Amino acid sequence: MNKELVVLRYLLLLMLVSFDTVAKTHELKIGFSNSLSPYVTDRALGIGNGIEPDLVEQLYNTMAIKPQFSYMKTGLLVGELNNKLIDAAIYLERPDLATFFNRTMYYSAPLIEFENVAISLADKQYKLNTPQDLIGKKVAAFRGASRRLGRDFNASLKVKSSVYREYKGLHTLIKLLYKRRYDVIIIERRMFEFWLKYTNAKSKKKINTQEAIQFHQLFPTIARRVVFDKEEEKNKFNRALAEFKKTDDYQNTIDFYVKKKPAQ
Repeated sequence: MNKELVVLRYLLLLMLVSFDTVAKTHELKIGFSNSLSPYVTDRALGIGNGIEPDLVEQLYNTMAIKPQFSYMKTGLLVGELNNKLIDAAIYLERPDLATFFNRTMYYSAPLIEFENVAISLADKQYKLNTPQDLIGKKVAAFRGASRRLGRDFNASLKVKSSVYREYKGLHTLIKLLYKRRYDVIIIERRMFEFWLKYTNAKSKKKINTQEAIQFHQLFPTIARRVVFDKEEEKNKFNRALAEFKKTDDYQNTIDFYVKKKPAQ
């Protein structure tokens, strides 16, 4: 066998090995709800991708991994996971979550916690300690609150003396509170802080948001977890997350979206 043929066969073998390695390399694909500000922001706001994508990106940077992110409606995430079009997705923890999937999925440690709160104007001097304390009040909440906040919450708002309505736009809840259209609003705390800043920054008609408010802790926090298709990916994520939460970068990322003053 001549030297040129040996070299040619070696190069061909090298190409086949390289191709096989590339083919077996799997880029991690992670799905996010497409608009859940400040957790996942509407890109039209021009302020970054949001708390969750930024946290996940920084976490994987510590492992020298660059995952591919997809943004879609929350309802589509289940189908994407079931059809193996993505490898993981961020979900709000709920008792029936496992029933959404057609096989066993693996749940990370909490990436972050949702904190749904009741908010009232301070001058009303409400003492709200349980959902029953909402009886007889005018309450506005985020869409889906009646499905997520438990029996006691729903029972309190079915009493005839209570007034209750849900709204899709969270900035609308803020306006309803400060315009005194409702006694209490129910909203996630960081979402309130985020939209409080943007309500006047992005609205043509300003409202007075300087009045003192009260936060009332009526509900337990709810974890946001990453649902993985593979257990080994979940384990790697959890190890990196435990270390990441010890750094300033974790809280600084949250503060960037919650505390940064918006452009006028």
